[in-house]
Amino acid sequence: MQTFLRYFNSALPLLGAALILGAAAYFIALAALKRHGARLSGAWKLWLFVSAVYVFSLVMLLVVRGEGFSLEGMGWYSLDLFHEYRSLARSFTANAFINILMNILIFLPFGFLFALPFGESKRRWLVLPLGLMATLAVELIQFAARSGIADVDDIFNNSLGVLCGFALARAALNIRAKRGGRAALCALAALVFLSPPFVAWGVSAASPYGVSGYQTGGRAPLTDEISFSGEALAFLDAAPETYEYYSTPGGTLDDARECASAFFARFGTAIETEDLYDDMAYFRDGPRYVSYHYAGPVVEYCASGEAEPTEEGLRALLGDWGLDLPGAAVLEELGRESYRFSLAPGNGRGGTVDIDLHGSAIRVTYSIFELTPAGGAAMLSTDEIAAQLRRGAYAGWVEDPDAPQEIASAAVEYELDSKGVCRPLLRLDFGPGDLYLDLPAA
Repeated sequence: MQTFLRYFNSALPLLGAALILGAAAYFIALAALKRHGARLSGAWKLWLFVSAVYVFSLVMLLVVRGEGFSLEGMGWYSLDLFHEYRSLARSFTANAFINILMNILIFLPFGFLFALPFGESKRRWLVLPLGLMATLAVELIQFAARSGIADVDDIFNNSLGVLCGFALARAALNIRAKRGGRAALCALAALVFLSPPFVAWGVSAASPYGVSGYQTGGRAPLTDEISFSGEALAFLDAAPETYEYYSTPGGTLDDARECASAFFARFGTAIETEDLYDDMAYFRDGPRYVSYHYAGPVVEYCASGEAEPTEEGLRALLGDWGLDLPGAAVLEELGRESYRFSLAPGNGRGGTVDIDLHGSAIRVTYSIFELTPAGGAAMLSTDEIAAQLRRGAYAGWVEDPDAPQEIASAAVEYELDSKGVCRPLLRLDFGPGDLYLDLPAA
């Protein structure tokens, strides 16, 4: 609801402008009709007013958008059909859901309003190609004027909106004609056209796992020889056959507020501002902040200060900030005043603590979790690794995917996904960078 209200509040100025412009167009149209001796009934006047405001709303929300125009080249585009649905089915976010739903709903009035004047005429079906032409025009303008992203998913969703509105118009006309059966079928069809984002939401809810920061797939396939160094082969030979998945308890808004309050209290202050989002809450007391991500939870703390860049000094800093660091956590230097304590999953706990000492501000990302086994993942063989790389089913980037590749080393790392599950990923070192592969369920 908060995400929807944020969308609505941001659109209010544009909708206000659309109302003014639509009303002006309405009165101009009435004056022109009156001058030609035409008179409209009250119902047709209402239709004309609503239609005029709606058309200007489409222009303001989808074309003007408050982002301005640029004719210095074309804008962004996406030809990946159903990408939004696949992403939503993998991991629900309110932003993604509302974006899809609003793209349907915003063209629903088009199918409803412009089907009514045709009544029972056979030409009523013209509304559907007109709706498709309208959404194509919007996407082309967004692309040419760089006022948005031209996306084939938008065309699909807008077309669903036209179909939904047309079905509702037919239901209304059938009710008026006392054809109850046809009206019910049209209403059912409208629900079907409106259902895809809810179906994707349901698929996401049914899956125990979400999306990790390393989204595998869709990369350039490796086409030449793939070889393994002795170090990589030694790791793969010694690795266990299965690795555990672990669930974490996650957090709530109350937990986030309590966490931020406890941190600021150590500096003698309290929460001054808070910003709430779908997956996180952000708190400030002035110079300091706490960013609390509900999955995990992962908590980022930031405050000014100094710390000795030794294991003893970093542990002392975490203790001063009230953060619990298990004694078994192992310190490694990531470079450029960045450090990480890693706790291998075991004894019901695991995760990392990252510490950045850049400048006068210290930033700590605390990701130590209470872990509960939630399934198993199977280790990959060398043939299976090569097969995934040849399909492009990895995360990362390869400079020349058509050249021979050698895997210098391999390791298993745990990554928290969007549903708070710690998942094992196979990291492969290719020299210039690392690639990551999903481990299949055991």
